[in-house]
Amino acid sequence: TISVFTEHKKEAKVAYAVWILNRMLEVGQMGERGSILVVDADEIILRAFSRVLKRSGYSTDTAKTGEEALTKLEKSNYDVALIDNRLSDVNGIDLLTKMSKSTPHLVKIIITGDPNSRCRRYAEENGADAYLKKPIKPEDLLRVIAEELKIKNTRREH
Repeated sequence: TISVFTEHKKEAKVAYAVWILNRMLEVGQMGERGSILVVDADEIILRAFSRVLKRSGYSTDTAKTGEEALTKLEKSNYDVALIDNRLSDVNGIDLLTKMSKSTPHLVKIIITGDPNSRCRRYAEENGADAYLKKPIKPEDLLRVIAEELKIKNTRREH
């Protein structure tokens, strides 16, 4: 009877694990919507953006510097890069330019806490697909990402 009990316990654990995985897929927590690289020097911003994006079904990775972001882009494929304009080692526009050359398929969104028309113009001229001003409401961030991914996918189909 002990072996029967142990076997039922194992089956129950497997069933529970399968249920959890299915539930995560249902609520969009397995990253099936796309992968996003968040680049920001501020650890709090990295965690906040990652949490919002993961809850909405995106898989995320983070980088605190431009160099770290470029290294991650060499090793992994991402659908979107959220790039803060002020990083510790490089200007966000310069990083954007490098990303545009190395990964042209990547949706690139510049995020800035110091918006001005010159910065926006430079971002657009250097390959930004979108430009957002901090503070950003989660629903606005998610809307812009979804819109840009839709545009990217439409381009790929044609």
